[in-house]
Amino acid sequence: MVACLALMLFVVFLLIFILFNFPWIAKYWRLTAAEYVVRNSYKVAFVSDIHLGAYGCNTRLIKVIGEMLNRLNVSVLVIVGDLIDRKFYLSSKYLERIASLVVEALNLRDIIVLYIPSNSFHDIALVDLNRDILGFKLGSRNVEFIYSSHMLKIVFEGCSENVYVTHGDYISRNGIVSYLLDKISRKVLGKGITGIIMRRIFGLDSESWVILGHSHIPSIDRKYRAIVLGSWVKRFFDPRGYSIAVASCRNNAINIIFKVFR
Repeated sequence: MVACLALMLFVVFLLIFILFNFPWIAKYWRLTAAEYVVRNSYKVAFVSDIHLGAYGCNTRLIKVIGEMLNRLNVSVLVIVGDLIDRKFYLSSKYLERIASLVVEALNLRDIIVLYIPSNSFHDIALVDLNRDILGFKLGSRNVEFIYSSHMLKIVFEGCSENVYVTHGDYISRNGIVSYLLDKISRKVLGKGITGIIMRRIFGLDSESWVILGHSHIPSIDRKYRAIVLGSWVKRFFDPRGYSIAVASCRNNAINIIFKVFR
Protein backbone atom coordinates (compact mmCIF):
# COMPACT_ATOMS: atom_id res chain seq x y z
CA MET A 1 0.00 0.00 0.00
CA VAL A 2 2.74 2.43 0.97
CA ALA A 3 4.70 1.47 -2.15
CA CYS A 4 1.67 2.12 -4.38
CA LEU A 5 1.07 5.51 -2.76
CA ALA A 6 4.73 6.43 -3.18
CA LEU A 7 4.59 5.39 -6.84
CA MET A 8 1.44 7.47 -7.42
CA LEU A 9 3.04 10.51 -5.80
CA PHE A 10 6.15 10.04 -7.91
CA VAL A 11 4.08 9.82 -11.11
CA VAL A 12 2.11 12.95 -10.17
CA PHE A 13 5.32 14.83 -9.35
CA LEU A 14 6.91 13.70 -12.62
CA LEU A 15 3.86 14.79 -14.62
CA ILE A 16 3.82 18.21 -12.95
CA PHE A 17 7.55 18.62 -13.58
CA ILE A 18 7.20 17.68 -17.26
CA LEU A 19 4.30 20.07 -17.85
CA PHE A 20 6.06 22.92 -16.03
CA ASN A 21 9.52 22.34 -17.44
CA PHE A 22 8.44 21.96 -21.08
CA PRO A 23 6.09 24.94 -21.73
CA TRP A 24 5.54 23.94 -25.37
CA ILE A 25 3.70 20.80 -24.23
CA ALA A 26 1.03 22.41 -22.01
CA LYS A 27 1.31 25.80 -23.77
CA TYR A 28 0.73 27.66 -20.49
CA TRP A 29 3.25 30.15 -21.84
CA ARG A 30 3.14 31.06 -25.52
CA LEU A 31 6.20 32.42 -27.27
CA THR A 32 5.70 34.87 -30.14
CA ALA A 33 8.39 36.67 -32.11
CA ALA A 34 8.67 40.46 -32.29
CA GLU A 35 10.28 41.70 -35.51
CA TYR A 36 13.41 43.84 -35.63
CA VAL A 37 14.70 45.14 -38.98
CA VAL A 38 18.38 45.90 -39.59
CA ARG A 39 20.13 47.40 -42.58
CA ASN A 40 21.28 45.04 -45.29
CA SER A 41 24.92 46.05 -44.77
CA TYR A 42 24.94 45.37 -41.01
CA LYS A 43 26.72 42.55 -39.24
CA VAL A 44 24.76 41.16 -36.29
CA ALA A 45 26.56 39.26 -33.51
CA PHE A 46 24.99 36.88 -30.99
CA VAL A 47 26.22 35.85 -27.53
CA SER A 48 24.41 34.24 -24.60
CA ASP A 49 24.74 33.03 -21.02
CA ILE A 50 27.14 35.66 -19.72
CA HIS A 51 25.72 35.28 -16.18
CA LEU A 52 27.00 38.54 -14.72
CA GLY A 53 27.34 38.24 -10.96
CA ALA A 54 27.68 34.46 -10.94
CA TYR A 55 30.43 32.60 -9.15
CA GLY A 56 32.85 31.75 -11.94
CA CYS A 57 32.05 34.82 -14.05
CA ASN A 58 35.38 36.20 -15.26
CA THR A 59 34.94 39.98 -15.50
CA ARG A 60 38.17 40.38 -17.45
CA LEU A 61 37.16 37.71 -19.95
CA ILE A 62 33.79 39.24 -20.82
CA LYS A 63 35.48 42.52 -21.79
CA VAL A 64 36.78 40.53 -24.76
CA ILE A 65 33.25 40.71 -26.19
CA GLY A 66 33.58 44.42 -26.96
CA GLU A 67 37.04 43.92 -28.43
CA MET A 68 35.82 41.10 -30.72
CA LEU A 69 32.87 43.15 -31.94
CA ASN A 70 35.16 46.04 -32.85
CA ARG A 71 37.51 43.75 -34.76
CA LEU A 72 34.62 42.15 -36.65
CA ASN A 73 33.01 45.53 -37.42
CA VAL A 74 29.69 44.47 -35.89
CA SER A 75 26.80 46.96 -35.85
CA VAL A 76 24.30 45.04 -33.66
CA LEU A 77 24.88 42.77 -30.66
CA VAL A 78 22.08 40.41 -29.61
CA ILE A 79 22.39 39.10 -26.04
CA VAL A 80 20.42 35.86 -26.09
CA GLY A 81 19.35 35.58 -22.46
CA ASP A 82 20.93 34.86 -19.07
CA LEU A 83 22.85 38.12 -19.16
CA ILE A 84 22.47 38.42 -15.38
CA ASP A 85 22.73 35.40 -13.11
CA ARG A 86 20.00 36.35 -10.66
CA LYS A 87 16.33 36.99 -11.36
CA PHE A 88 15.21 40.60 -10.82
CA TYR A 89 11.69 42.00 -11.10
CA LEU A 90 12.09 45.72 -11.72
CA SER A 91 10.33 48.81 -12.97
CA SER A 92 11.54 50.01 -16.37
CA LYS A 93 12.82 53.24 -14.77
CA TYR A 94 15.77 51.27 -13.35
CA LEU A 95 16.69 49.64 -16.66
CA GLU A 96 18.88 52.45 -17.98
CA ARG A 97 21.14 52.34 -14.92
CA ILE A 98 21.56 48.57 -15.20
CA ALA A 99 22.14 48.84 -18.95
CA SER A 100 24.97 51.33 -18.30
CA LEU A 101 26.65 48.84 -15.96
CA VAL A 102 26.25 46.02 -18.50
CA VAL A 103 27.66 48.09 -21.37
CA GLU A 104 30.67 49.01 -19.25
CA ALA A 105 31.21 45.40 -18.11
CA LEU A 106 31.18 44.15 -21.71
CA ASN A 107 33.31 47.09 -22.93
CA LEU A 108 30.79 48.08 -25.62
CA ARG A 109 30.94 51.21 -27.78
CA ASP A 110 29.24 52.51 -30.94
CA ILE A 111 26.75 49.66 -31.25
CA ILE A 112 23.09 48.66 -30.97
CA VAL A 113 22.42 46.12 -28.19
CA LEU A 114 19.32 43.91 -28.33
CA TYR A 115 18.75 42.20 -24.99
CA ILE A 116 16.47 39.15 -25.14
CA PRO A 117 15.80 38.10 -21.52
CA SER A 118 15.17 34.52 -20.54
CA ASN A 119 11.89 33.63 -18.85
CA SER A 120 13.20 31.15 -16.31
CA PHE A 121 15.46 31.70 -13.31
CA HIS A 122 17.79 34.48 -14.48
CA ASP A 123 17.70 37.97 -16.00
CA ILE A 124 15.65 41.13 -15.56
CA ALA A 125 11.86 41.01 -15.84
CA LEU A 126 10.23 44.41 -16.25
CA VAL A 127 6.99 44.47 -14.28
CA ASP A 128 5.56 47.47 -16.15
CA LEU A 129 6.53 46.61 -19.73
CA ASN A 130 3.49 46.95 -22.01
CA ARG A 131 5.17 46.60 -25.41
CA ASP A 132 7.51 44.21 -27.21
CA ILE A 133 10.53 46.52 -27.32
CA LEU A 134 11.82 49.29 -25.03
CA GLY A 135 14.94 51.22 -26.03
CA PHE A 136 17.07 54.20 -25.09
CA LYS A 137 20.43 55.77 -25.91
CA LEU A 138 23.51 55.64 -23.68
CA GLY A 139 25.31 58.71 -24.98
CA SER A 140 28.61 58.33 -23.16
CA ARG A 141 29.46 55.21 -25.18
CA ASN A 142 27.17 55.81 -28.18
CA VAL A 143 25.20 52.64 -27.46
CA GLU A 144 21.51 52.11 -28.22
CA PHE A 145 20.23 49.57 -25.68
CA ILE A 146 16.97 47.75 -26.47
CA TYR A 147 15.11 45.45 -24.08
CA SER A 148 13.00 43.10 -26.19
CA SER A 149 10.44 40.33 -25.91
CA HIS A 150 11.53 36.73 -25.30
CA MET A 151 11.82 35.98 -29.04
CA LEU A 152 12.99 38.12 -31.94
CA LYS A 153 12.82 37.73 -35.68
CA ILE A 154 15.85 39.55 -37.11
CA VAL A 155 15.07 40.80 -40.62
CA PHE A 156 17.81 42.10 -42.90
CA GLU A 157 16.48 44.68 -45.37
CA GLY A 158 16.27 43.17 -48.84
CA CYS A 159 17.27 39.68 -47.66
CA SER A 160 15.04 36.66 -48.33
CA GLU A 161 16.19 34.80 -45.18
CA ASN A 162 15.66 35.64 -41.51
CA VAL A 163 17.09 34.76 -38.10
CA TYR A 164 14.87 33.72 -35.17
CA VAL A 165 16.42 34.22 -31.74
CA THR A 166 15.29 33.13 -28.28
CA HIS A 167 17.07 31.98 -25.15
CA GLY A 168 15.93 28.36 -25.33
CA ASP A 169 14.05 27.99 -22.05
CA TYR A 170 10.80 27.44 -23.96
CA ILE A 171 12.16 23.99 -24.80
CA SER A 172 13.17 23.29 -21.19
CA ARG A 173 12.97 25.82 -18.38
CA ASN A 174 15.61 23.93 -16.43
CA GLY A 175 19.06 24.60 -17.87
CA ILE A 176 20.49 21.31 -16.63
CA VAL A 177 17.82 19.41 -18.57
CA SER A 178 18.73 21.39 -21.71
CA TYR A 179 22.40 20.70 -21.02
CA LEU A 180 21.69 16.95 -20.79
CA LEU A 181 19.59 16.99 -23.97
CA ASP A 182 22.43 18.54 -25.97
CA LYS A 183 25.16 16.58 -24.18
CA ILE A 184 23.52 13.19 -24.80
CA SER A 185 22.45 14.01 -28.36
CA ARG A 186 26.03 15.02 -29.21
CA LYS A 187 27.26 11.66 -27.92
CA VAL A 188 24.56 9.65 -29.72
CA LEU A 189 23.79 11.71 -32.83
CA GLY A 190 26.93 13.81 -33.14
CA LYS A 191 24.96 17.06 -32.90
CA GLY A 192 23.02 19.19 -30.41
CA ILE A 193 19.27 18.77 -30.52
CA THR A 194 17.68 21.75 -28.74
CA GLY A 195 17.99 24.03 -31.77
CA ILE A 196 16.39 21.40 -34.00
CA ILE A 197 13.56 20.94 -31.48
CA MET A 198 12.93 24.69 -31.53
CA ARG A 199 12.68 24.66 -35.32
CA ARG A 200 10.09 21.88 -35.18
CA ILE A 201 8.03 23.51 -32.41
CA PHE A 202 7.62 26.74 -34.37
CA GLY A 203 7.52 25.17 -37.83
CA LEU A 204 10.15 27.55 -39.17
CA ASP A 205 10.76 27.60 -42.91
CA SER A 206 13.90 25.89 -44.20
CA GLU A 207 15.48 29.20 -45.24
CA SER A 208 15.51 30.70 -41.73
CA TRP A 209 18.11 30.27 -39.00
CA VAL A 210 17.34 29.71 -35.32
CA ILE A 211 19.76 30.78 -32.57
CA LEU A 212 19.51 29.70 -28.91
CA GLY A 213 21.50 29.64 -25.71
CA HIS A 214 20.57 27.99 -22.40
CA SER A 215 22.23 24.56 -22.67
CA HIS A 216 25.78 26.04 -22.41
CA ILE A 217 26.98 23.63 -25.14
CA PRO A 218 28.01 25.54 -28.28
CA SER A 219 27.17 23.95 -31.62
CA ILE A 220 26.14 24.76 -35.17
CA ASP A 221 24.11 22.57 -37.52
CA ARG A 222 24.24 24.05 -41.02
CA LYS A 223 21.87 21.42 -42.41
CA TYR A 224 19.07 22.37 -39.99
CA ARG A 225 20.29 25.97 -39.69
CA ALA A 226 20.40 25.83 -35.90
CA ILE A 227 22.95 27.42 -33.57
CA VAL A 228 23.31 26.92 -29.82
CA LEU A 229 25.59 29.45 -28.15
CA GLY A 230 27.93 28.53 -25.32
CA SER A 231 28.38 29.96 -21.83
CA TRP A 232 30.82 32.61 -20.58
CA VAL A 233 30.80 31.22 -17.04
CA LYS A 234 32.34 28.00 -15.79
CA ARG A 235 30.01 25.63 -13.91
CA PHE A 236 30.93 22.58 -11.87
CA PHE A 237 29.17 20.25 -14.32
CA ASP A 238 30.50 21.72 -17.57
CA PRO A 239 33.63 23.52 -18.74
CA ARG A 240 33.35 27.04 -20.10
CA GLY A 241 32.79 26.99 -23.85
CA TYR A 242 31.95 30.51 -24.95
CA SER A 243 31.10 31.37 -28.51
CA ILE A 244 29.98 34.11 -30.85
CA ALA A 245 27.88 33.91 -34.00
CA VAL A 246 27.88 36.68 -36.60
CA ALA A 247 25.15 36.95 -39.23
CA SER A 248 25.17 39.09 -42.35
CA CYS A 249 23.28 39.20 -45.64
CA ARG A 250 25.23 38.28 -48.76
CA ASN A 251 23.69 37.76 -52.18
CA ASN A 252 20.20 37.84 -50.66
CA ALA A 253 21.02 35.02 -48.19
CA ILE A 254 22.12 34.80 -44.55
CA ASN A 255 25.83 34.15 -44.06
CA ILE A 256 26.91 32.80 -40.65
CA ILE A 257 30.33 32.90 -38.98
CA PHE A 258 30.49 30.80 -35.80
CA LYS A 259 33.47 30.77 -33.45
CA VAL A 260 33.90 28.71 -30.26
CA PHE A 261 36.59 29.44 -27.67
CA ARG A 262 37.75 27.28 -24.75
